[in-house]
Amino acid sequence: MLETILSHFPPHSHPLTLVSDPDGLLNDEALLSELAGRGFTLIRESDPIRLRNRYSQAVPPVIIVTAGQLNQLPYDLWHGGHHVQLALHTFFPNLAYPLVQALTPAQRARLAQAPPPKSRLGQKRTVDYLLQHVFGLDLARLGNPIMLLTWLGKRGRHSEPLPEALAQPLLAHLHSLPAYIDWPLDDLLCKPQAFSDFLHEQWLACLEKKTGRTLSEARAPYLVHFEETEDLQDLLPGWVRSGLLTPVEISPQAGLPGWALAGVQSPDVDPRPGRYADLITAIEESISSGFSNARWNEWQPLAWDWAELTTLHRIPDLRLSEEQIQAYDSLQGRVNDVFLAWLQARYAPLAGQRLPRPHHLHHVPHYLAYQRRQAEVGKIALLIMDGMSLADWSVIQSVWGARHPDWLIHEQLLLAQIPSLTAISRQALVSGLLPVDFANSMDHNRDETKQWANFWAGEDISRTACQYERLKLGQYPSSANLIGPRAQALCLIDNTLDNIHHKALMGAREDQNTLRLWLEQHAPGLEMLINELLQDDFTVYLTSDHGHTEAHGFGQPSEGVIVQTRSKRARIYNDERLMNTVKAGYPETLVWHGDGLLPDDIWVLIPQGQYAFAPYGEICVTHGGLSMDEMIVPFVQITST
Repeated sequence: MLETILSHFPPHSHPLTLVSDPDGLLNDEALLSELAGRGFTLIRESDPIRLRNRYSQAVPPVIIVTAGQLNQLPYDLWHGGHHVQLALHTFFPNLAYPLVQALTPAQRARLAQAPPPKSRLGQKRTVDYLLQHVFGLDLARLGNPIMLLTWLGKRGRHSEPLPEALAQPLLAHLHSLPAYIDWPLDDLLCKPQAFSDFLHEQWLACLEKKTGRTLSEARAPYLVHFEETEDLQDLLPGWVRSGLLTPVEISPQAGLPGWALAGVQSPDVDPRPGRYADLITAIEESISSGFSNARWNEWQPLAWDWAELTTLHRIPDLRLSEEQIQAYDSLQGRVNDVFLAWLQARYAPLAGQRLPRPHHLHHVPHYLAYQRRQAEVGKIALLIMDGMSLADWSVIQSVWGARHPDWLIHEQLLLAQIPSLTAISRQALVSGLLPVDFANSMDHNRDETKQWANFWAGEDISRTACQYERLKLGQYPSSANLIGPRAQALCLIDNTLDNIHHKALMGAREDQNTLRLWLEQHAPGLEMLINELLQDDFTVYLTSDHGHTEAHGFGQPSEGVIVQTRSKRARIYNDERLMNTVKAGYPETLVWHGDGLLPDDIWVLIPQGQYAFAPYGEICVTHGGLSMDEMIVPFVQITST
């Protein structure tokens, strides 16, 4: 399929190509990367003024993509461009079109590798075919619960979504099978954390049966009979290694069969070093398998593992050997090298793929508007925790999840704007614009109130119903004292965590200690505000403009006025010659330029590895660079049951 699509875009052919792509075939990451490699600049823009702006600044050859008809584009572009029509049904003519349309680009790519059906399939047979060839699930074998448990375990906690059009018939099939009476099937298929919770409940029930002891106040029905099936017993160690199942503290362990020991631990044994070692091994295996060519959905489980490992690494009372510390430092360098290669190939092409799932921070307002148009949400509250990394969120989520069992927390991951500086990345997040569209305000955040209102004005939300507020550090007023009665689109900025990071003079461990102190002393006020918003029928979205990393100073340039923006992890120049002069003195830096997202007259100088533009040897917790800790941030939807 990709080769056929690429045949429409030979290099050095047409300076302007117009593509009608109603099914999003040009959203495939591998395809976008190949087109970029051939020199094409892709423009997706529904606003005619910004479309002309982008086209006038783009270097040919240019591809303008629209979901509509080509004759709806401005006449001069339509008349002067080469026309291409792309249609999904031409590639999968024997499958039910609406079901194939519901697949993500990555899922369609897997479908393209499957043997095509020899005759046309109806709706039901297309469902069976897609579940088998795209998701690796054979309906005929689901009468045995081990098949479902194995499949759910492979999907893990952070897998790509199963489209609703496939989830519902799969649920109907499972509900019809006697083996799944009393199973929480809807949750298992649709809620990412549900499978891990289910395993924990079932394992507790198994241990209670084996030991005759009460291990939990909540007694779940025992549905998964571990002791009866060797296949289930074989799955247990893998679930523990992957983090889906946490070993249960139990002592003494005498009388338990050998296969059960993988799922238990003695109360006087610290399980964290073992988990640390498992994560090191899992991440090493991932990046050794050519991850620089991986898709974004393949990077995300690795990012979660890295966030968990980083959180463990920063716990002061966790006793790590020198060998383990060196293994972490070495792995951090390797992870970020592979991630940088991936960013250089995939970051800019992915920027145009904003729906139906966001990828970059500037996609967020468009995604929220899409959710409203689909009538999936009503009033929206976007809470931006300035500087919250994915590792920070993993700490916060564990606390909030325990405190608020009535919160439904749905997690996604996003890429921050390059460079990952507040003035640029947060502006992109609030405005829904690329930096090239706010080039005159890239050095400050003073326009955010206006940018937030301007975006929602285009979605027919009046300025009186659009509200932007900056919360005072560590202070969280009640919603009644903060939010206007007509608010429909609310943006809240909390700088507390970013302030904590920049004051962590002793490095990342001090930073994490202060984060936990904030969770204990101040976060309850924020949680109360979130609760009040939920009670007022807001859907709350939580995200960050960038993460942060611990870096070490390798010197500080003295450029005077020649630098546009100074940061410890990124310095911005509008003169290439002057930038090269500074770079000559700092060879362990790289230049980010010409991605089509930043203005063409901007060059960003970024330290490589864990270095910072700071006095030699100084330790700082900072941001602006291209590490995974700085660039991958959580995007969380919170609703209440």
